Amino acid sequence: MKYLNQSLLEVRDQILARKVKSVDVVSESLNRIQKLDKDLNSFVAVNDKALESAELVDQKIEKGEKVGPLAGIPI
Repeated sequence: MKYLNQSLLEVRDQILARKVKSVDVVSESLNRIQKLDKDLNSFVAVNDKALESAELVDQKIEKGEKVGPLAGIPI
């Protein structure tokens, strides 16, 4: 849960600086959803390809390719 206490901009900056991988951020979010949503029922849908998308973002960043401002951020 280390990303949950940070702002979206802080997490985005860490992803872009390669201090953290998008896959890790998305995994943490998905794990939290799985753990809590049975009781909260707060999600209508969860992207079943979220980890796949996060991996693509990480690959683009590694190659130095430009990514969007919210790339790799689970929303």
